[in-house]
Amino acid sequence: MKGKKPNILFLFSDQHSARTLGCYGNKEVQTPNLDRLSTKGVVLNNAYCNNPTCTASRISFLSGQYPHNHGHWGLMGPNPEWLPSAFSHFKESGYLTG
Repeated sequence: MKGKKPNILFLFSDQHSARTLGCYGNKEVQTPNLDRLSTKGVVLNNAYCNNPTCTASRISFLSGQYPHNHGHWGLMGPNPEWLPSAFSHFKESGYLTG
C-alpha cells in the first residue's frame, strides 16, 4: 500500500449532537453506519466550535481561520475565495475533491 493515498471523508451534519450516536454511548438510537465508520476512522472526543452558526463554523474548520479573519459571523458573508482551504490543499496533493 506504499504510495497509495488513504480515502478521507468529512461528514458535516447540521443540528447534530454526539449524544445522538451509538459510537458515543447512546443505547437508544441505532446508527450502525456511523458507528461502523467510527471504528475504522478518527473519532473526536474533544472538539471546539469557533462559532455556533453552522456556516461560520464550517468555514473556520475548512480554512483554519477564525471568524474575525474570514468575516462570516452568521449564515451569510463575503465570498471566501481568498481563504486557504482544506480542499485546495488536498487537491494540490493529488486528491479528487468535491
